[in-house]
Amino acid sequence: MNTTVISTNTAQTGNYPSAAVTQRGANKPATTAALQNTPGAGSLTPTQAAAVILYNLGLNVIPIPPARKGGWPWKPLQFTRLPASTLIPLFSGQCNIAVMCGKTSDNLFVIDCETKEAFEEQGQKLHARNIPYWSVKSGGAGGGGHYYLRCEDGEIENIPSGEISDVEIRGNRCYVLAPPSIHPDTGAFYHWEKREGQEIPRVRLEELDWLPLKLTSKTRKSPVHQSNHSNLSRKTQEFIAHGAQIGERNNRLFAAACDMAGNGYSFQYASDILTPVALHCGLSGRETADTIGSAFNSKREPSRSVPSNYNEPKQWERVLAWIQEQSWKGRTGQTDRSVLLACCERARVGMNENGLFRASVRELAELAQVSKPTVINALRRLRKAGWIIQSGRDRGSSASLYRFGEELAAPMRSFTTIPPWLSNSGKVVLVSDAGERGALGKTAMMVYLGLLDYGGVMKPKALAVYCRLSYDQVVRALRKLVGYSLVSRGSDGWRAVRVDAEWLDEHVAVVAGTYGKGEARRVRHEKERGDYAARQLFGARCVMESYDSGAAQSVSDSHMDVAGTAPYWQCPNCGQLCFGDLPPDICDYCRDFTTWRRADGSESDAPVSMDLGDSGEGESEGVDSVVHPRLVPPPGG
Repeated sequence: MNTTVISTNTAQTGNYPSAAVTQRGANKPATTAALQNTPGAGSLTPTQAAAVILYNLGLNVIPIPPARKGGWPWKPLQFTRLPASTLIPLFSGQCNIAVMCGKTSDNLFVIDCETKEAFEEQGQKLHARNIPYWSVKSGGAGGGGHYYLRCEDGEIENIPSGEISDVEIRGNRCYVLAPPSIHPDTGAFYHWEKREGQEIPRVRLEELDWLPLKLTSKTRKSPVHQSNHSNLSRKTQEFIAHGAQIGERNNRLFAAACDMAGNGYSFQYASDILTPVALHCGLSGRETADTIGSAFNSKREPSRSVPSNYNEPKQWERVLAWIQEQSWKGRTGQTDRSVLLACCERARVGMNENGLFRASVRELAELAQVSKPTVINALRRLRKAGWIIQSGRDRGSSASLYRFGEELAAPMRSFTTIPPWLSNSGKVVLVSDAGERGALGKTAMMVYLGLLDYGGVMKPKALAVYCRLSYDQVVRALRKLVGYSLVSRGSDGWRAVRVDAEWLDEHVAVVAGTYGKGEARRVRHEKERGDYAARQLFGARCVMESYDSGAAQSVSDSHMDVAGTAPYWQCPNCGQLCFGDLPPDICDYCRDFTTWRRADGSESDAPVSMDLGDSGEGESEGVDSVVHPRLVPPPGG
């Protein structure tokens, strides 16, 4: 864990350990620089100092109204952490500290005990198994507390109250209050009871054998049909893999086409699979098309029965098969395909029983390896085509909810074709810096993966049919692949050279200058998410505390003290307030493009209008723009 630690006084921070200023890792300069611009550690409030220490331990900290367990918008922080530069102003004045459990706190989970007896029992079981822990006494009437642990296996599922006597497991997308917070019922302070080690201890799932713990997501097994055509007969599979000799080519082609028709494959897909094989065997294009068409003119039965272990394809698998069957030509074809594949991956990860899945522009941009504006334009085209349908907003993150159109999601008897990378990684999309624009690009990567999938030698015309690309696209892609030694040419066609991900990074991404581009995109998006969550929190706090005489002013004054860290801005149209190094181009309240003015007394009073992209998780375009709640009331309102 890369962290920056600021020295604090133990008495100030609710029994936090004092530590010298140290830097672990070189990728956290923003934290150090931000804290250097704040008042010294001795002038921080106990809450601010505690928030800084917990943050530097890798925890996702959230300000909560004093003596309460909720009240300010915290759900966006289920998916991101606040920027380090916003901790001091956000935790100024009186407030509690909440710690989010789950991935954003490095798989933190908390054993929440409601009573003293349950707290002691869980502590005894941990001690009996020699499991170190951090524990907190909550100050509640029942005398309970919390045990802090991190799971090495992944994110833990929540176990609600009632399933285990007087115990609740908080594992993901929920929070607990941390010292020195005030209990909302008793007014007592949360305080640390025991901390074993400098970091929160890590455990394996099997070590906590007395608790029914489960992971939120397991490594997904490959679909039952592990080979692309395991439902087809052995002769059909042999023909697809090796072709046929002169004298039996037509018969073998017809039999294979009948088998595929009987097993529910579409005519287009069967043509894509069988045509390259037939052409390679020496049959003409016209003869091949006529033979396959004749096989699909009548109702056919499978050459063998459907395997007993075959499961009906899931919706995302059917969509994946549909994507594989389409021809993605034209200037935006490969971009649209990549974004739709990214949607398919989001559906694989989190589609609900109603066919809805959550997908933010940033998530799709990272998966498709394109910019946010490119994703927004692609989504507009996909919606216009009816392939995806926007179906509202996620209540927690404001990201868009989508479902697939009828053409893609309609139930059908179809055996999906699994791309060669899916059985290994479990993901629908292959995210590699070698596939970025400037390196291989999407078309060349698709041709390379197509050759790998085929596993044999193919000529450009057959490869164009197989990959659903134009002949010219394939020729240009092969030239690029030759330059990186990813294909070899023989007398009978082209063959892919199989390499691993590390080789692609070293010999393609590094050479092309795209190595690290995907990670840089992810880090940039993470910062944008954090900035958005911070703006929401600060605005909501100003609204709630404005009804307390002087409370809002104390927050603003505290913020002014660190104006060098986060400037203060005001919308001249409606009076909306926000903070950050640069203001958004669209006001969250009036939803209008505006020219912001500094409202923190800075000499730099010149109007500023900047484009920071979308203001939240969702898109910042037309119908997809996020309508935010009222954060700060306009003057007189």
